[in-house]
Amino acid sequence: DVCSSDLARTALVVVALLLCASVASAQDQPRGRGRGGFGGGFGGFGGMGGMFNNPVGLLRMDEVKKELNLSEEQTKQVDDALAALAPGAGGFNFQELQNLSEEDRQKRMEEMRKKGEEAMKAAEEKMNKVLKPEQLARLKQLALQRQGVMALTRPEVAKDIGLSEEQQKKIREIQASTRPEGGQRNFQDLSDEERQKLFTEMRERQEKAQTEMLAVLTADQKTKFEELKGKEFDFPQPRGFGGGAGG
Repeated sequence: DVCSSDLARTALVVVALLLCASVASAQDQPRGRGRGGFGGGFGGFGGMGGMFNNPVGLLRMDEVKKELNLSEEQTKQVDDALAALAPGAGGFNFQELQNLSEEDRQKRMEEMRKKGEEAMKAAEEKMNKVLKPEQLARLKQLALQRQGVMALTRPEVAKDIGLSEEQQKKIREIQASTRPEGGQRNFQDLSDEERQKLFTEMRERQEKAQTEMLAVLTADQKTKFEELKGKEFDFPQPRGFGGGAGG
């Protein structure tokens, strides 16, 4: 119905705004390295900026839980932690954005982003305690597979595969090229056709950047990168926005 359509459109706009804001934030801020667990935002996966590839987010998938061989007790604790990250858990309502001015909408989005980062950090800390070392190690591999070539921007990955300063600089420059042209766009004012076109352009820039970033590596570095990702995992296909194993 009309109400559902408007709500879905608003949700899509929210995701777009978060993605654009998080890309800029991730590229402008230094990234820490965790100590044995996810810590420090898991080297760039943490917070809202990396929620789609974050190890914690991957635990939403039953297939990932099975791959890690979680016990019933672990599964319960993981699900409890994930519940705090669910839409609306922080008191946020997508629909309320439609009735706000542009300025208030931006403020509300910023509040959501901060609450999301805090919730993700808390979830990461809990996972460090719930999962065994070998489970954490495998989960990191899966997260690395999920992020793919973009993981090369993480300092610890660059160090592990032996990227030079010049290579890292080149990769950062390529990554910067994926930013939306003209800065952050006001998705709310775009038509569905214009919004879809913009998403397509963003995806194409991402794919082009990934190819160029991989080309920066030597053959030996590519081999090491593949070793870091571990045994290949067949991720389930997305089942729709916000729902299902890959939602």
